[in-house]
Amino acid sequence: MVESKVLAHPRGGGPAVAELQADILSYGFRVNAPGSLSATLALGLEGADRSVLDPGRTELSVVRNGQTVWAGPLMTVSEDWSSRQLRLGAEGLLAYPRKWHVTEDLVHKQVDQALILKSLVDHHQNKAGGDFGLDTSSLTAHGVLRDRTYPGYELKNVYEAMVQLAEVQNGFHLEVDPATRKVLAHYPRRGRRRPSTVFDDRCIRSFTRDLDATAQVSQVLAVGAGEGDDMLRASRQNSSAVATYGLTQSVIVDKDVSVASTLVGKAQYLLDGARTVPNVIRLVAGTDDPPLFSWGINDEVRIVWDSPYDPVDEFQLVIGFDVTFRDGEESVTLYTEPLS
Repeated sequence: MVESKVLAHPRGGGPAVAELQADILSYGFRVNAPGSLSATLALGLEGADRSVLDPGRTELSVVRNGQTVWAGPLMTVSEDWSSRQLRLGAEGLLAYPRKWHVTEDLVHKQVDQALILKSLVDHHQNKAGGDFGLDTSSLTAHGVLRDRTYPGYELKNVYEAMVQLAEVQNGFHLEVDPATRKVLAHYPRRGRRRPSTVFDDRCIRSFTRDLDATAQVSQVLAVGAGEGDDMLRASRQNSSAVATYGLTQSVIVDKDVSVASTLVGKAQYLLDGARTVPNVIRLVAGTDDPPLFSWGINDEVRIVWDSPYDPVDEFQLVIGFDVTFRDGEESVTLYTEPLS
């Protein structure tokens, strides 16, 4: 039997101040993103008041079978007297840097990418009142050197800078461990192939698929530092995608990049993810077999589904998942896409 509970903590972590009895609980995980949580509580329950649940000052965590599996700041509380409920909305710990900005010059010339990431987080947490308890002590060199300059006058958003640093060729996958609050930069990638993890008609409760050519491109044009004719430019093109879909283009702008090879890498990273039509499968499954958290974000799992439109029997990449706990029953909504 699964036991899940929601705990309330002060901002920055620390011991729980209350255990919340959620009627409905849903929490999720995404690649290089904070993920989110929603919970519904009955009005009048112990702990369901503003002294405990104060957006911006409270953190929530989810403890599943004794293990902390999710944590992050409470962002919204909606009080509904017609249903006598409180509805809570929270984001994962990686949401904190969305409200952080670079306010002094940070100049990195041929510095390891993991150490640039560390400097971005430390820059804000060293400010008066800026420490949110994210631990950068585990960020050690990857052996991949980058040039990054963040002028203080540009007030670069820290989360945006972190993601832009991660999402290039030879980049990494971001995570903040909910149990330890350690900032992690998984290199060369997060996740691995799980040969024994199979989702098929034994556990799949519903199956949907979306194919959307809106985001498909066969050529990426990139613009970096500089002005006018002196702007750094790069482009990457995939000939197979051009032959299949025609010449479809996208433009990215990153004025923090002043090295041509870095800009090429960013263009290639985007092209690798967009050269084919996105083909996202969404399935709802039980959590016993395969066991929840025996697999995770960016793992490769096998999907088997006898669709009359396009049968599936292949390893796919987990790009996100949401866990729902209601009336003592648990299910997972899984989002996957083909490996190439």
